[in-house]
Amino acid sequence: MTLRRRITLVVAIAVSIAVALTAVASYVAVRSELFGQIDEQLRRQGETLTAIVESRDPTSVAPTRLPLDPDRLPRFSPSEGGPLGYVQLVRPQGKLFPPVPTGVSDVRLPVDAQDRAVAAGQRGALLRTTSLRGEPVRVLTVPAGSYGAVQLGTPLSSAETVMRRLSLVLLAIGVGGLALAVALSRAVTRRVTAPVRELADAAKHVAETDDL
Repeated sequence: MTLRRRITLVVAIAVSIAVALTAVASYVAVRSELFGQIDEQLRRQGETLTAIVESRDPTSVAPTRLPLDPDRLPRFSPSEGGPLGYVQLVRPQGKLFPPVPTGVSDVRLPVDAQDRAVAAGQRGALLRTTSLRGEPVRVLTVPAGSYGAVQLGTPLSSAETVMRRLSLVLLAIGVGGLALAVALSRAVTRRVTAPVRELADAAKHVAETDDL
């Protein structure tokens, strides 16, 4: 392998590593920020709904009735997460209250042992990602006093779409950057190695002709 090719290969490898690290760091940072905003919006909505539920006198609400008035559900601005997604209440015993009609869907969110522990007052709020009808959903389960726990879920399909598009953009930038780096490295190494080639040609000429 010639010196020029070696230099080009070294530069290409170095640029590839730098581009890959930058792309990974960018992807992780954007994903963390995006999902952090989703979690914060869920927490704000959870605090609002929990305050409403806890303000209801348990003795004035029939056991079979929902302690949330569907006609008086709060409206959240886009900065607060927008319209409510999936909402349901889990009783302290682990059973579910009647569905909360948010206008999005009456599909039940999955409830596991950790969610039941929140409803029973055995642990604090819980954030997790689960699957609902094959789609990823971010779920917050927050204690609601004697009523158990409030669960809120928001679909992650839009966020996942954004991340897929970002990964394609980063991949395209990485490939383009690598191609540009290889082209530039070839041009630079051609100039850098030109004196070396001239010296090698001169030495070969002298060795063959003894003409200085």
